[in-house]
Amino acid sequence: MSKILGLDYGKRRTGIAISDPARELAFPRKTLSFRKEGTLFKEIKKLCEEEAVEKIIVGLPLNMQGHYTKQTESTEAFANRLKGAIDLPIELFDERLSTLQAEKALIEKGLKKYSEIDEIAAQMVLQAWLDRSA
Repeated sequence: MSKILGLDYGKRRTGIAISDPARELAFPRKTLSFRKEGTLFKEIKKLCEEEAVEKIIVGLPLNMQGHYTKQTESTEAFANRLKGAIDLPIELFDERLSTLQAEKALIEKGLKKYSEIDEIAAQMVLQAWLDRSA
């Protein structure tokens, strides 16, 4: 099986997670900081090629009631632009609470590297998607 890539998109930083080939576990990979979206697309495309990624999951930040927000619309627009830059299936997946869960996980581990929050959030989104898809 091929791997699945998970993204926690932000306007300045995007967390990246990747699954194992069996699609059972998600692992935090990296956080990309960027000024130009084209740079982000190139990095994602390169990683997808290196890791033989078959699909990309983008966390969709809905509010607690499940409604769209400005960030939801921004993320949806990002995913649509990414579809034009990368020839892979891209799926949006509800990411409610992933950042809060990531912060809690870092605190529980005694880590204070908040630069890792985005990739941990991406891991949590991807793991939830993998669990649902199993």
